[in-house]
Amino acid sequence: PIDRVQGLNDGLTALLAAGVKLTPALVDDVMRRAATSDVFARRIVPFLSAAVAGRRERAPDRDLLVEASGLIDAWVADGAPLVAVGATLPHPGAALYRAFRTIVQRQVFADELGGNAFEMFYPLVNEGNQEDDHGSYGTPDALFYRALQGAAAAVPLSRDYFRDVSTGESPSRDEVLVGALRAALEQLSARFGSADMQSWLEPRLLATYMNLGGIDVFFGPTTMERENRGSFNLLVELGPTFGGQIVVPPGESGALPSGALGSEPPHLRDQLPLYERFEYLQIPASRADIVGPSIVETLHVPDIF
Repeated sequence: PIDRVQGLNDGLTALLAAGVKLTPALVDDVMRRAATSDVFARRIVPFLSAAVAGRRERAPDRDLLVEASGLIDAWVADGAPLVAVGATLPHPGAALYRAFRTIVQRQVFADELGGNAFEMFYPLVNEGNQEDDHGSYGTPDALFYRALQGAAAAVPLSRDYFRDVSTGESPSRDEVLVGALRAALEQLSARFGSADMQSWLEPRLLATYMNLGGIDVFFGPTTMERENRGSFNLLVELGPTFGGQIVVPPGESGALPSGALGSEPPHLRDQLPLYERFEYLQIPASRADIVGPSIVETLHVPDIF
């Protein structure tokens, strides 16, 4: 019911519905937006928004809940971006949603699944992995989304996960969602040392490349800003005239010849800046497109006979 490919499908569907003719640049922009946002938040947040809006009682913290829900809604309306401006993510709604999802995932499934519950994993530095936790196979968002849908889920549920089997209590879905948001408010207030939600800005999210050969021992770790996308990307236009671009981050060669420890291999990380900017290298379409050697040297071999 939920997969990160929907981030691509959403963008393409919107362009097609608008009657826009697709170009490589537009397709690349769809990928950029999907890779730099939370692609599932727009499907999950409406349930939280409705739960907060539907509460009739005048709880002491109602105004805080409404403000928090509004900040999350504003973040989703902007595309749920996870791109930093300077050192922080500019939307407090991002911090609120990430805390809420972590808490509610545990509250909904831990009583049934115990240690087998699939927790959310929202690290500030995703060590050795360029794929988000929710982009993985078996994403925790999938079962949660089905639980939110209840009887309307395309794949039937075996139980009501909002019922607490450890206590026997049966709170409604909306009660659980609001309770998790309330817990997120307490958690973030303590974490940021302030009750001002506008100041709750996550630091820039990072990812590091998996070390496969000890290169980082000599030249340091390979770090980039978080992007949930393929380990290499091709942008190919299949038309009468071939047009193809490719980027292979961080570089196409990690070979470290014996005796070359004094300097970093030239192609170890040379494509990482391109990848981070969603730029590419041109794929040659013919031999004529391949650049020849920049230096030609003729060697005169003496006749020894």
